[in-house]
Amino acid sequence: MRASVLDLNRASSAELTGVGGVGPVQGQNIVLHRLTVGAFASLEDLKSVCGLDPDVIYQLRPYVSVHPD
Repeated sequence: MRASVLDLNRASSAELTGVGGVGPVQGQNIVLHRLTVGAFASLEDLKSVCGLDPDVIYQLRPYVSVHPD
């Protein structure tokens, strides 16, 4: 587990992988979603990322945040 909280709008796929149960494909999907749809406005936006199970989103919440760009 990571000591610091990752910003969903800045974290790389590698940084996201392993945090809160995120696998490599899920980490890539988060970054791809950010690049194609735009910055995350809230953690609720994770629900629209392809391949992210609600359980993974729940586990990920303590380790990520969203900061405005």
